[in-house]
Amino acid sequence: FDASGALQWARNVGGSSAAVFETPAILQVFSNGDLAIAGTFSTSPTTFGVGSASPQTFTTLGSTDVAIVRLSGTDGLQQWAKRAGGLGADFVNALLVLPDNSLALAGTYSNGAMQLGIGETRQTTLAAPTTINKLYLALLGGGDGSLRWAKTVGGLATNAVSGLTILGGGDLGIAGTFTSPTEIFGPGEAMETTLTNIGAFGSSDVYVAKYARADGDLIWAKSGGGANTEAVHAFTALTNGSAMLVGTFQPPSATFGLGEPGEVTLNNADPSGTNTDFFFARFHGGGVEAPVAPLVTLLAPSGLSSSTLTFNAAIDSRGQDTTLFVEYGPTTSYGSTGTMSPVFAGLITENRAFTLTGLAPLTTLHFRVS
Repeated sequence: FDASGALQWARNVGGSSAAVFETPAILQVFSNGDLAIAGTFSTSPTTFGVGSASPQTFTTLGSTDVAIVRLSGTDGLQQWAKRAGGLGADFVNALLVLPDNSLALAGTYSNGAMQLGIGETRQTTLAAPTTINKLYLALLGGGDGSLRWAKTVGGLATNAVSGLTILGGGDLGIAGTFTSPTEIFGPGEAMETTLTNIGAFGSSDVYVAKYARADGDLIWAKSGGGANTEAVHAFTALTNGSAMLVGTFQPPSATFGLGEPGEVTLNNADPSGTNTDFFFARFHGGGVEAPVAPLVTLLAPSGLSSSTLTFNAAIDSRGQDTTLFVEYGPTTSYGSTGTMSPVFAGLITENRAFTLTGLAPLTTLHFRVS
């Protein structure tokens, strides 16, 4: 639809019975306005690119397979279509267009090995789950959809993907939950990491991991949780490349950064009940994570009298503990310094003030805030 709501184009994907882009269906936009669409299809055969110059018909390998399609943003015609799957139920839960227009996707697969890049030189078969399902993470070239790499993560129980983002250094971050007693990230790699679920079997802990964009090798993996169930509801990267998770945890508590200097245990406000609390957790992105300078906005002075004056400022700490200094004096050399109360690392803008007393009337005062 254009800006006035007038229809520009409409396209369809068809199979012999049920609709194919079932929940969840994910939409992303390439830098030139083309569209990336990912979802699942369970009808065989299913034709993608109906009406385009090169339609493609896929047959499912199992009960549901994953489909990834690139459409022209101008006319909706298909540029390419790819599929991935195995003998069981395969799903895509997250899709992300990277700055170089490559395409990352992540989800789960079950009941058999999963094939990606089918028919390509880098075709990859990921090992079958031992029980319920495994996570997969893959990177495709945006130009033709060809597979660059694919990785798997697995334990003995249910896994879930909640989101993908770009962390420090331009590498990929993935977050979600696992119910297995242990979960192995980067199996067989130099940074292979086993995360342990600290809750009862069947309860879920959260995970966040970083993978190298170039080859998909694991850089690090972390977890958080408590005796019962935790969930990730949102996952993003801050401007300095660190990872931010928002989710829920059940009583009595949840611990993040286990064994690290910054380890934190959050206590649920309903410790003996079943109500969930929110959690907010930030993890260092690794790689290049240069601190982002706080943003300071001077506000109008207040409390002006013949001998007093209050300086005011608004501070966006941008994730850094921040202290503001006020330099003041009769000339631009200043000569005197005061301190506003600290602003601790956070995601909101806070106001601070500094009051001068005992000023001489009818004098010029120079000042700056840093």
